[in-house]
Formats: sequence, structure tokens, C-alpha cells
Amino acid sequence: MASQDNDDRKAQFQESVKEMRGLLGQHGNQPGWDLAWKQGLTPWETMLGVQVQPGLRWACEQDNSLSKLIPKDKGKVLIPGCGRGQDVVYFATQRGLDAIGIDISTTAVQRAREHIQQTQEQAQESEKEAIQKHAQIVVADYLDPEAESGPHKNALLQGADLVYDYTFFCALPHSLHTQWAQSHAAALKQGGLLFCVVYPLWPADSQEPAPGPNVGPPFIVSKEKYTELLQPQFTLEFEGVPPNLAEHAKGRQEIMIWRKK
Repeated sequence: MASQDNDDRKAQFQESVKEMRGLLGQHGNQPGWDLAWKQGLTPWETMLGVQVQPGLRWACEQDNSLSKLIPKDKGKVLIPGCGRGQDVVYFATQRGLDAIGIDISTTAVQRAREHIQQTQEQAQESEKEAIQKHAQIVVADYLDPEAESGPHKNALLQGADLVYDYTFFCALPHSLHTQWAQSHAAALKQGGLLFCVVYPLWPADSQEPAPGPNVGPPFIVSKEKYTELLQPQFTLEFEGVPPNLAEHAKGRQEIMIWRKK
């Protein structure tokens, strides 16, 4: 029965991905993502649910130098492509940071605000206060250097101590990769950290060829591509594989943490 449920979920995921790609191909980036959210085409939620990544929890909740590297109790974190905002809540309640979720889709932002409101209503008093004080969601074009809403011109999205990037990079076509790196650099203060969940990597032991560079989203990523894009303005502080990955992520996910020069 569990195997059948998993097969059904995988089939639903693949169908949602196909429809989502069709919308993006037909309508472009911002309108396409907004339509995907309106139609409930959020396939990553089909497979993963609305939850904080185990790799983020692993990095933040250890009592070691990695956890100490990540800001706590003071500072600002940005989460571009924030989905329903679960990571915004996590950083606000568990790290005490001013957490700003960002999305180009007004519908996604509405869904995130609804999710955060529901979470706040069900939370304990201390977490309710943290969400009220530290969590917010904004509509912004994070990538366009000319956008008044983005980090190149909007003071709210500048001077960040931390940027958390998960399923944001892999949602972008190659034509936006340079803007991705430049926008992260614009958002972070000098010495600020870029926390990248590098996913989906193509498994090294796969017998199948990797999809082509134009097949996505999600687009297959590589650590080499992150390094190529970020090395001019960042230095690599940490690289590793979380030990608690879900089955679908094993061999396909790593963490890279970069510091802005």
C-alpha cells in the first residue's frame, strides 16, 4: 500500500511539473508562476509537503561551529521564492531573525501570508510573538536590477545578514543565473552569508543521462555552477551533505554556505 501511495504521488508530481512548465513556457516568468499558484500547480509540495528542509534544521540545530556560523537572535534573513513561508516562520521563531519572504507572484505571497497566519494562530504564545515581530512576506522582483521592489533599489531587501536559497536557483533558466548571483550580492551586507541548499543534483551513480540544460523547472544544478557564479563575489565557508535527507534527496542534495567578500 505504501509503495502504491508513493507511485501515485510520483505520478501526480510528474503531471504537475509538466503542466507548470507549460504555463511558464506560454506566459513567461511572473505571469506563469502566478498562474501556477492560482491553479495549485506546486509540485514540490506534492513530494515534500509544506515543511522546513531537514538540511536547514540540521545546520541550525547542531551544537557546533556550523550552527554558530548562522546568525541568531539579531539580524535579517531574506528568503527569495519563499513558497508558503514555512522557512520565514522557522527563522523568525527558531533563530530570532527578522525574516522576509519574497516572491514575484502575488498569489504566492497571499498563500504565504495565509499559511503564516494559520501557523501563528496555532503556535504557543512565545512563537506567536516572534512571528508577529519578525516575519513578513513581500511581493518583489528579486532578480531585475531595475526593479524598484528588488534588492538593487529597495532598502528593505538590502543589508541582509543571511539569504536562504532553496528551490529558488533550480527554478531559474540559465539566462537568469548571472542576475541571480548579482542580486544575492546586492542583498547581502559585506560578510553576510548565502545559505544554498544545492538541489536537485544529478546522482553520480545514475544510469540515465542528465536532462538537458533547458529542461525545467526544476533545472538540474551542479556545485560547479554555483562556484562559477558566486566565486567572484563570495568565498565558500562550508560544504557538506546533511545526514538526515529524505529518500528522494539522497545523492541529490548538498549544502554550500558562501560569505560575501
